[in-house]
Amino acid sequence: MKHKIIFILIFIGFNTLATPDSTIDFKASINSEEKIAEGIYRITHKAPRLLFSATRSWKGLNKRAESLCGRKDYLLIDKKQIIVGYITEISQEEFLVEAHAICDPNKISESDAKNIIDKFYSPPITIDEETVKNCVDGHISTKELAHEETLKLLKIERYSEARQCLENIISVNDNSQINKLAYFQLGFMYEIGRGIEPNQEKSLMYYQFSN
Repeated sequence: MKHKIIFILIFIGFNTLATPDSTIDFKASINSEEKIAEGIYRITHKAPRLLFSATRSWKGLNKRAESLCGRKDYLLIDKKQIIVGYITEISQEEFLVEAHAICDPNKISESDAKNIIDKFYSPPITIDEETVKNCVDGHISTKELAHEETLKLLKIERYSEARQCLENIISVNDNSQINKLAYFQLGFMYEIGRGIEPNQEKSLMYYQFSN
């Protein structure tokens, strides 16, 4: 009995040390599902960098898809893994993994499902093409605006333009929060090969600059 009590106290102490400060008012991890149409769901998982694991997140998404669909032969489409923001309270980037689940691919084709999904989301993401062009060309008047459009580019998978824009944002090294985010996003793109050949050396370099 004595050994059990000691073990429990050690376990509680370890988890207290390993858990972020509970006084910080933020949702550490957010899971959500949204029904798009009969047999089609949008499933997401958001978490700060400290708690994020791509493998664990995708495993969780698959489990939730199976639960929602009530079957194992569902199909996940439109899979995304991106940085969507910054949690200032804990100085952590916020990651998002997202996918749409087609419960019965034999009943609803992938192309039909995508048309249904496109119609469901209104209005679509609006891109300021002039700002994007200026950002890609290196003519950045406002970093905040340029970075805002870059996030939209990442969401709609225009990765080449997003990368060029991020590289131009960091070309003016002012140690701003925008720069740190841009460095981190470039590191992430090079790490997983998002619209570019994976390059672990460049990824590590950008990650280091983001600190």
